[in-house]
Amino acid sequence: MAGGVPKMVPLRSKTLADGEEMTANDVFYLDYEELEAAITEKTRVLILNSPHNPTGKMFSMEELTKISEIILRHPQVTVISDEVYEHIVFDEDQSPHISIATLPGMFERTLTLSSSGKTFR
Repeated sequence: MAGGVPKMVPLRSKTLADGEEMTANDVFYLDYEELEAAITEKTRVLILNSPHNPTGKMFSMEELTKISEIILRHPQVTVISDEVYEHIVFDEDQSPHISIATLPGMFERTLTLSSSGKTFR
């Protein structure tokens, strides 16, 4: 309705070797060059889904830092962070949920979405 044109930058997947066991965090990754190339002067919003649905991928601090560095280079972009599954975490010690809003310079640039329905049902 607002006239926006979505540009998709999907998670990519690594090929597993026979018998290799990896978690969604290991298999799925974001191509940072592809993300940066998708952002133009007309870009206003980045929608980030973490924990990712349906893969279950949890973005690490390193990954979120790289994403935030890209966003900080584009002052017109606000992040809508879909974190409705933030409390449904498979391994809190190895891959905790980290909100991109907690990174330096990102609090003011982030709108965080959550859901009591996912957390308390």
